Amino acid sequence: MSGDQVAGKVTFDLDYDILLYAVGAQTNDFNCPGVKEHAFFFKEISDARKVREKIIDMFERASLPTTTPEERDALLSFVVVGGGPTGVEVAADLADFVADDAVELYPHLMDYIKISLIDVGERLLSTYSEDVSEASKNVFESKSIEVLSGCRVVEITSDEVRMKQKADDKVKILKYGCAVWAAGIKENQLTSQLKESLIQKNMGVSDLNVTSLRAPTRGIVVDENLQVRGSAGSIMAIGDAATVRHDR
Repeated sequence: MSGDQVAGKVTFDLDYDILLYAVGAQTNDFNCPGVKEHAFFFKEISDARKVREKIIDMFERASLPTTTPEERDALLSFVVVGGGPTGVEVAADLADFVADDAVELYPHLMDYIKISLIDVGERLLSTYSEDVSEASKNVFESKSIEVLSGCRVVEITSDEVRMKQKADDKVKILKYGCAVWAAGIKENQLTSQLKESLIQKNMGVSDLNVTSLRAPTRGIVVDENLQVRGSAGSIMAIGDAATVRHDR
């Protein structure tokens, strides 16, 4: 790990007997144009703070007497991309903020607020049971959250989310004031470095370990006991940083 290029960072070595590896994953923008420049991620505490500040800023700008109704519609249009657990939670929490707090602070702006969730899949929380998906859909309807299913975002500009509908491939444009990207994750860069280090350590020692570590997984490969393959039991990995495989 190197912090040489970051001001105030200190690099040092730390010996260990057992390492618990839980660095998680990082947001995957799928090389979609404009995501890094204009959308907010939601993986770290700092991300949540930035989103909160942006939302408050949108409400304050919409409150100005010089803001036109059309501008208020755009400023108070909140878009969440991704129908997985993170995207669903962000959209639901935003709706709760509107119902519990914004209604007291900005009652004159309630008619302008719109929350939309864009999901490339056909149902929310697709990795869960259909009952869970249906329940989340019903909750969203009760909270007046618009769900745009079967839509793939193709570009995000400074004020528009552009998407294609899978049904007819037509481009749909959505004006927004704040966009949160929660469409997926990818392997952490540190995990890639750890994989390569373990591969080198196991070259000529265990072909099985090398093959397992080279498998196209999102996290470091662990066994059923969460021990990292090729670490001789000295490293354990959990969460999004790990992928369980039962190679023998």
